[in-house]
Amino acid sequence: MARAHAIRAFDTSSISWMVDGGSTARGFSDVVVAGRWVYYIPGCYSGYAGGADLCRTVVRYDTLCASAEGWVSADCYDAVDLADVLPFSFKNRINFATAVYDGARYLYLISGIGDDMKPPVAAFVRYDTSVPLRSGTSWRLVDAQQRTADSAGSFTGGASDGRYIYLAPGPAWSVLLSGSPTSSVEGSGRVLRYDTWAGGASPGDTAPG
Repeated sequence: MARAHAIRAFDTSSISWMVDGGSTARGFSDVVVAGRWVYYIPGCYSGYAGGADLCRTVVRYDTLCASAEGWVSADCYDAVDLADVLPFSFKNRINFATAVYDGARYLYLISGIGDDMKPPVAAFVRYDTSVPLRSGTSWRLVDAQQRTADSAGSFTGGASDGRYIYLAPGPAWSVLLSGSPTSSVEGSGRVLRYDTWAGGASPGDTAPG
């Protein structure tokens, strides 16, 4: 009996029905499993990628897809351009470092270091996995810097215990291409904790943003 290939590849940017013909569906920083779904999290520097319209599309793979081709079938994928669901001022400023799933319903995209032309953005984005991926009502942005008055400019990681999201502060902002610092924002030692239940009696009642 012939053995199946242990490793198979699929190019998300080749999916023609995606926004811009799939051109923005490339450049990922992390991958997170949330129930039946696999989410590819966008993350790269716009100058390094060659344009601010890249690295901003979340791609989702359905592990229960009924297609006979499975993993390599475009029918098993969905995607959303974050520029369509985030506030205008944040469209091309957030570079995500990672993402955290709370184990029940919400996926949190954690912002990383800023791109090479703009300061870091201390923010994270919450997606409600019970709502269609491309629905604007399923995405909420939380500006952590405004809420904490902290000077941290980015995050390098996060974790969830089901209620709290723990955020690790990032290093000083630097330009990848030149390797030289271009901002006075320094690394922070203040770790942040976000209470997802705040404002509600249960996770389902939470309305951050």
